[in-house]
Amino acid sequence: AHIHSHAHEVRKISTWRNRSVSVPLAERQQPEPEEQAIPWSNVAATCIDAAVDGLLIGLAYSANATAGLSMAIATSIEMGFLGLSFSAQIKASASSSAQHVLIC
Repeated sequence: AHIHSHAHEVRKISTWRNRSVSVPLAERQQPEPEEQAIPWSNVAATCIDAAVDGLLIGLAYSANATAGLSMAIATSIEMGFLGLSFSAQIKASASSSAQHVLIC
């Protein structure tokens, strides 16, 4: 048998359709949002990171005031982005706004 014999066969290309698009919008089933458990390991890691960052700012300031100030500015920027991502993750898994506020 020739190794490329399948290339000469003419096959009908079957098209398949996306069922969610072919169903009218009113009849589509929306997936239920899944509740996620609160990521306590990330909560602990974020708290430890904040504590270590504060310690490093204090150490830098005790060595030189300018170094402490530059560390404080850099850490503020870092903690801002960490806070945004941490809060978004907690909001996705918290069952209420009060729980979200208490954890963050």
